[in-house]
This record gives sequence, structure tokens and C-alpha cells, in this order.
Amino acid sequence: MASSLVRGAKNDLYQFISYANANEDAEINENFKQRWSRVTPSDTTLSLDKFQLIRTLGRGSFGRVVLALLKTDGNKFYAIKVMDKKKLIRYKQIDHTLNERRVLFSLQHPNTIRYFFSFKDNSFIYLSLEYISGKKFI
Repeated sequence: MASSLVRGAKNDLYQFISYANANEDAEINENFKQRWSRVTPSDTTLSLDKFQLIRTLGRGSFGRVVLALLKTDGNKFYAIKVMDKKKLIRYKQIDHTLNERRVLFSLQHPNTIRYFFSFKDNSFIYLSLEYISGKKFI
């Protein structure tokens, strides 16, 4: 009896936090599965030289996130996550990093940050994400 109460509570909670009905959820899941199966390789035409680095937004264990402006498209800001390859290898985080990229590529939802592209050089891996400023929305 207790397990059915818990299961019912989880379903009620899911209905409370879910923005979509069951049909929309199925469509979102199918879209995710399709994108998950066709992750593209990193972009070989991009390099850090094509960006104007503005400032560091944050730091983490494996690198930093930098606010950048693509020089060819002067009005588009990106948050570029710069990860040190040596640290990723030392702490055995390669699979986690690849999965992070794959999940970011597969997600398309209004409440998640968008992933645009990735590239790499001899020392770093770069993930470009949507930049959302910390200003208050009125």
C-alpha cells in the first residue's frame, strides 16, 4: 500500500512540474532520441582566433567559461566552456565530457541552455553555449 501511495505522489508531482501533457512528452522524448543518435563531430573550421574573448564568466575544476563574440557575426554572444585536455585525462573525465556534449546537443527545450557547436585544439576542448545575461527580467 505504501508503494502505491509513493507512486501516486510521484505521478502527481510529475504532473505538477511538467509543462506538457503525455502526448507532448512523447514527442519531446522522440525528438531527444533522434538527436541523440546523430551527434555531429566537432567543427574543424572554427578556432579560438575567430572569437573576441571579452571576460571570464566562471571557473571550474577543468577549465573556465568565457564570454565571447564571434568576429564574423558581430552581434552574437556565446558562453564558451574551455576545458583543459590534460586535466580531463588526469581525472578520467573524458566519457563525462563526451556525454555532456551529447546531452547538450540532444536537448531542445525552452528551459535549457542551447548548445551551438564545439571545437578543439591541442590543449583545450571548447563547447559553445547560449549566453544569457544575469539581468533581471521585467
